[in-house]
Amino acid sequence: MNDRPLPERFERRRGGWWTFGPRLAIVLLLWAPLPLTAAGAVIVLRIADDVPAVPDLSTLLPSFGSRVESATGLHLAGADAVQAVPIALLPPLLLAATIAAEDEDFFTHRGFSLRGIARAALDNQRLGQRAQGASTITQQLAKRFVVPGRTYERKIHELVLARRLEASFSKTELLDTYLASVFFGHGAHGVTQASWRYFSTAPQALDLNQIATLAGILPSPSRYNPITSPALAARERNRVLRRMHELAMIDEPTYTTLTAAPLALDIARAPDVLPEALNTVLRALPDHLPDHAGDDAWASGAAIITVSHRPAHQALARQSLQDAIVAHDRRQGWRGAPARVLDAAAADLRLEHQPESWLMLARIQSVHRTQAEIVTRGGPATLQLDDARWAEPAATARHFKRPVTLSDLTRILQPDDLVFVTRTDGDRFALAQLPALEGALIALDSITGEVLASVGGFDAESAGFNRAEQACRQPGSVFKTVLFTEALHQNLTPATMLSDAPRAFGTGRGTVWRPRNADRDFKGYLTLANAFAASRNIPAVHLIEHIGARPVIERARRMGINSPLEATSSVALGASCVLPIEMARVHAALQRRGLAIDPQPLLHIGTADGKIHLNSNSFASGSLSTAARLDRMASPEQAPRNATTEATAHIMLELLRRVVTAGTAHTLPRDWQVAGKTGTTNEFDAWFVGLDGHITVAVWLGSEHNTRPLGAGENGATLAIGAFEQFYAPFARLTPAYPPPAPAGVVYESIDPASGLLARPGEPGSPYPFLTDTAPTDYSPTRGTRQSEQIDSLLYDF
Repeated sequence: MNDRPLPERFERRRGGWWTFGPRLAIVLLLWAPLPLTAAGAVIVLRIADDVPAVPDLSTLLPSFGSRVESATGLHLAGADAVQAVPIALLPPLLLAATIAAEDEDFFTHRGFSLRGIARAALDNQRLGQRAQGASTITQQLAKRFVVPGRTYERKIHELVLARRLEASFSKTELLDTYLASVFFGHGAHGVTQASWRYFSTAPQALDLNQIATLAGILPSPSRYNPITSPALAARERNRVLRRMHELAMIDEPTYTTLTAAPLALDIARAPDVLPEALNTVLRALPDHLPDHAGDDAWASGAAIITVSHRPAHQALARQSLQDAIVAHDRRQGWRGAPARVLDAAAADLRLEHQPESWLMLARIQSVHRTQAEIVTRGGPATLQLDDARWAEPAATARHFKRPVTLSDLTRILQPDDLVFVTRTDGDRFALAQLPALEGALIALDSITGEVLASVGGFDAESAGFNRAEQACRQPGSVFKTVLFTEALHQNLTPATMLSDAPRAFGTGRGTVWRPRNADRDFKGYLTLANAFAASRNIPAVHLIEHIGARPVIERARRMGINSPLEATSSVALGASCVLPIEMARVHAALQRRGLAIDPQPLLHIGTADGKIHLNSNSFASGSLSTAARLDRMASPEQAPRNATTEATAHIMLELLRRVVTAGTAHTLPRDWQVAGKTGTTNEFDAWFVGLDGHITVAVWLGSEHNTRPLGAGENGATLAIGAFEQFYAPFARLTPAYPPPAPAGVVYESIDPASGLLARPGEPGSPYPFLTDTAPTDYSPTRGTRQSEQIDSLLYDF
């Protein structure tokens, strides 16, 4: 049975033993992949079990720093944006360019694309470079949630997580997260940051050239950075444009035009236009930190911090202060060349290539009576005598009213002197020097307390120390506003007669103090109003001797002065130092009907999620919309504090107005409806505070270390008032008359200034304001008659 031969067809099908090997190989090839595939599937499933659950996409979003801006919306510092622009607001071409550059099948695949992988491989082989990545946008998101590396296990994690993301989020959500978080190089995460970083604009405003440039960065942000590698960035931009053209996203003319265009970068950062505002922010922010927050909470808190400073006011304040300081410095004359050059050739090389600035160095090559040859930026130049007329040596006697001029350059310059020059027009230079004085100017909104401008020194680069808010200086007669306000509270009136006669006062320390008037003269007897307008010192000392120093100091505290004040008679003349911003507060309170004012450098602090940490906007603020103003009116505010009464405040405004119309500030334009007070201290400090019911401006100029006197004829009425006049001119009020009409409790009477009594009918008199029932009831003597008994009686009563 076993020896029976096999059927012929069977033998033929088996093909003999010689076919066994090939047939076995075929069987193995057909069946072997099954267990291998099964084993692979088991491995993949086991690896997939280690893939984390669907992650929170918001963890990919970048953090944004805080932004500091002015009340007008001007970006001052910090982040350009505090949150990512949502996809709904992005330009459609930006979405199209991103998809064309990174993932053409984004809206059709389910996490990864086999066709995209194959196409990328073919393109890379054809072009010999990376044309398009194989990873989809979803894979790129998934990759950021898995352990970094180049292992197959990590790749499986990425693919599995990509599928899970596609199943859990919409395509719009995935693309939105990608655009908000993808790295664009140069420290920019997300299209919002990249748009500001490379083009200084919001992503909504990007043009197609800029859009394609951003999309071209994505394959390799470090390599295709348009700042460091503009040629490579332009090539990648053109690749994106070509692909958009191939996909019919843009037409042929657009493609041709843009591929020939240069990169539209704009990376210039705005200068610090308000350096003092930024330093004010740094000083004020710690007082507004959220509970349990660190000192850097605002730096990384994605907040919008709005300061009250107005750019136009700030620029004008800086220019006005600088011009006043330079004008004074020139009136005081030339202090000499700051240095001499030892190596002319080496010095000239450096001088010719120094940066352009307001003050530049120059070497004197040769000097003659009417001109000098110099070397400065750009090479040789000529300095004319007419551009140095101010430089008469400082040792020459001079007076504010009697300026002197230079007639011979050889008197002040020698060859190889190193001097400062400033460019006046084209290639023409004028002799200059670093000013010896410093200064400060602060402007407040009189009603809201908003800090409109705050300039703390001659040089903007020294804004770290803002003298307007931090420098304690003796205010001189500017402090008399506080003294005379308290005098009115002590039942004195503007018609009270004060003695302007020399007198010695004991200091309580075994010494004698003999105060003097600025003009070294004495006027006899003056009404309180006239003594204030003329800024007489002796009457002020008599006044504080009568009412006491401590009530005056208490009044100063109510009106806004927190600096230490010495309880001596000299406080009447401003011997204790105060801050310029404090003197602005004092005078602003009078314009608020006697209500104290707190300066508001910070108007608003709000975060991107809508939380408000500070809202100090007043409903009267001019920067608010109508809706915001109504909303602010409905919000509770702190109860106001009384600095003085409304009636007393009005009387003081009348006295301050007299300073301008008939007192030490009479040089101001007659048609300006403005009030103010001048002040000078020991020839080292010059002050002026001006106000008009809307704005309060305090100006200080002086020798910072009390080493250089102001000069003959230089005082608050000639020096500080000049800075105020230049600053205030664009805002000057011509109507209505200032101060406003008197409130209840104030009456006006015609007073004879010589006696302080009522002017007789038909006799000349001046209208004086009085609190009700405080005006004199007696009439003055007839013209030309002086009743000494009555005057003596008044003085005795006083």
